[in-house]
Amino acid sequence: MEKYLIDHFNKLEINKNDNIIVYSKLSSFGLIDKNFVKVLTNFIIKYVGQKGTIIMPSYTFNKDKRFVFDIKKIDKNYSTSLVVKDFFKNKNIIRSFRPIHSHIGMGPKSHFLKKTDSFNSFGKNSDFFYFNKYNFKSIFLGCTPEEAATFLIHLEYINNVPYRNKIILEKKIKINNKIKNIKIDYFDKPNNIKFDFNAAFKKIEKLGLKTNKANLRFGTSVSFKIKDLSYYANILFKTNKYCLVKNFNEFK
Repeated sequence: MEKYLIDHFNKLEINKNDNIIVYSKLSSFGLIDKNFVKVLTNFIIKYVGQKGTIIMPSYTFNKDKRFVFDIKKIDKNYSTSLVVKDFFKNKNIIRSFRPIHSHIGMGPKSHFLKKTDSFNSFGKNSDFFYFNKYNFKSIFLGCTPEEAATFLIHLEYINNVPYRNKIILEKKIKINNKIKNIKIDYFDKPNNIKFDFNAAFKKIEKLGLKTNKANLRFGTSVSFKIKDLSYYANILFKTNKYCLVKNFNEFK
């Protein structure tokens, strides 16, 4: 199994000491082994090494106004993979204070996850901002852009797309064992919007984004540099603000 994973990561051009953000879909591997989650998590940690940084998403979509976000607890939802849950058990894990788009990580470049100067999901000083600043590579392990390219929502925010409105959300967050009421800037999502991140991603690749791909039994893994995605996606946004929207003709 280790040789298989080494070959897979080599094809994705992931190297020791890299800074990586990992999204995962285990069903794409087509394995039944119940121990595979632990094997994969341990492999990623060992492969990147102590000088590299590993980040994973730990998003929370609880709309209950009474809900209190706690960095020590991962809320159960459709976006939390088994790999994320296993990675979260590591004693060296750091988690960001973002009540919606929080991330967990370990390694030298994970220090920004401790910041409390902003609780916003997107925009300046968000986690996604630092992924770009610290030259992270993104890995979709068996995921499609539709399932994993959350960074594109960050770029929607930066490019102030016309089909979303910037709103203020009130959230409760636990900091230093005290519950704090906070307000965060966010983007609403019109109910009649249909997205197609997969098609947009192909357009970004045609503009110049270099991706590395490795086949799995029931899918494909993809890797790329966040800086490159940001650069070429911003070109696409400048050409067409509706580039992520499938039914964009309805909104012009």
